[in-house]
Order: sequence, then structure tokens, then C-alpha cells
Amino acid sequence: MGLRETRRRIEALADGGPYRVASARTGEPPVPVAGLRFPDRETAAVAARLTRTYRVALRRWDSELAWVDPIVHDCRPATTDARAVTDRAAVGVEGER
Repeated sequence: MGLRETRRRIEALADGGPYRVASARTGEPPVPVAGLRFPDRETAAVAARLTRTYRVALRRWDSELAWVDPIVHDCRPATTDARAVTDRAAVGVEGER
């Protein structure tokens, strides 16, 4: 799968939901998921895996591209309900390396 197709697949998953994909180290969303939100944790996890695939392919042309470990963040407002707090934990996705 090429860069364009991977990016299209990621963008097709986005719908402005409460989940986002970000770097585990910096908390910043990497290219190609910057500015995108996803409807649920599972969809965001698919986007995180596709992000890793995209960045591996992009690294063929830019060997200096930063390594990121994309994880899923729940961006809903904080709550005092203990169960909801547990649900807000970031979910890791296997690293790029």
C-alpha cells in the first residue's frame, strides 16, 4: 500500500470523534493523523497502525523522519467517575521498529 492510499484510509476513518492518535513520547499527533479525530478506540487503533505503516514508507525518502510510537488518546472531558477515568487511559499500539 502506497503513501496516498494509506493516508486516504486514515482520513476515511476520521469523523471528529473523541479519540486521537499521538506520539507516546511527545503527546503530539504525528503526520498523517495531525488534526484528525476518531469515533471510538478501535477505529483510532486502526489509524495508529496505519500511521506506523505510513511513516515506515515515508522513511524510505526521508531517513531523518522522527520515530514515533503512536498511541490512542481519549480526549473526552475528565470525569470523577472511577470507571470513566480508567477508560480514559491511553492505549499503546506496537512500536514502529
